[in-house]
Amino acid sequence: MHGNDAQQDSPSSPIGRLHPAWASPGLAWLVLLLLAILAGSSGLALDFGEKSAPLYWVELWALLAYPLYLVAVKGGRIPAMRTFYVLAAVGLLWEALAIPRSSDPLRGARVIPFHMAGLAVYCFAVSLRLSRPRAAVAVRVLMLSSLLLLAFSATSFLAAGGLEEAASARAIESAVGRSNALATLFGMVGVLSLGLWAYAPEFRVEATIGLVSAAFGLALTGSRGGLAATSVGLLALLFWLRGRGLRLRALAAFSLAFLLMFGLHQLGFTASLEERFQGLESSTSVEAGPIRNVLIRLDYWRVSWDMFRASPALGQGLGSFADYYERTGTYSIDRPTDPHNQFFLLLGETGAVGALAATLLVAWMLTRAWPRRREFELQRPKALLVAPLVVALVHGFVEPVFRNPSSVGLIALFFGLAGNGSFCAALIRDNGPEFGRRERASPPEVARGDDA
Repeated sequence: MHGNDAQQDSPSSPIGRLHPAWASPGLAWLVLLLLAILAGSSGLALDFGEKSAPLYWVELWALLAYPLYLVAVKGGRIPAMRTFYVLAAVGLLWEALAIPRSSDPLRGARVIPFHMAGLAVYCFAVSLRLSRPRAAVAVRVLMLSSLLLLAFSATSFLAAGGLEEAASARAIESAVGRSNALATLFGMVGVLSLGLWAYAPEFRVEATIGLVSAAFGLALTGSRGGLAATSVGLLALLFWLRGRGLRLRALAAFSLAFLLMFGLHQLGFTASLEERFQGLESSTSVEAGPIRNVLIRLDYWRVSWDMFRASPALGQGLGSFADYYERTGTYSIDRPTDPHNQFFLLLGETGAVGALAATLLVAWMLTRAWPRRREFELQRPKALLVAPLVVALVHGFVEPVFRNPSSVGLIALFFGLAGNGSFCAALIRDNGPEFGRRERASPPEVARGDDA
């Protein structure tokens, strides 16, 4: 038995007295890790004398999360994932070698800690062994994370003069970071909440709160790509949640989401999103209106492709896109940081080798997490965690989701939990109402080797 199932905190401990399900170092680390990841989207900063640092650097403590977890829980072990370790090592090494070639090495050097933190998060999440009540607590915390993201933006709502003014001004962008990156997080949590609303009625209170706050946050971001990616994730979820009675509940959940978005529209909170869509049709001038944003992104992609053609194998160096675009781009943009496309960014900065290593790593994690028909009991719990990943991967076509610290952390967390057979087994829904309410026999450990 894994460490944190075998080891129980003393009933007299403070955590044990608070709630029996919290008497688990693994669950405590998971919650703290999620809070650190969400802090990466906070607009807050840590002040050190005359200098300040964004709060997302707090997330980098995740580099120590798994070693500390092993210390806290005796007998912990990392699953056999040799292919993962090799691909991760090759990818990180290639990124490090790409820094000296960059015209902006400092910008490139900042990327590697984010990716190292994401890999540490994945190793932690894929190794967790939680009983049913503790797994239930974990998914409840995940669903409520969108509410915490909205709490970060409360000050900007007040500064904008109210919610309606904040919605029309996309104030959430200045509150907790880049709005397109936030759309990834809100979309992932929204899809997870909707899936659990349909799959497990005992989660419906938390799922409703998560769904409402995620839809509200997604509307405030005004992100067209985020909305489209979330729609694709919902369709994937609907495809996987098949079965007697389950499809009907899924359709009911979709209806709830539709009514929620309609209500937000009636209250005026989708004004920014609607204006951006309408501008694509009504703009007559390339120099004004949202149509210009589309043309700029196409120009970003052209420049990224030119970077790749100039150095197909090696790329131009990690963090070099901004300088390259200033020299060769069509539009006058104040140092664009990326081409709004994860794959083009990899091709341009790290070349074919870096892009291939990253693609193989993501493909390996996705293969491990994928809901398979032969794993009938695990198929639906896995689908609940993979559908949010569909949102992130689809959004990667218009947003570099692996360059934002919070996006990297949350994506790695979902990849790890979806690839964790024991955690997914703990989410298997029982026929009775007891699931997530009382202690049961520990779920079966599902051994997933290197090539499983």
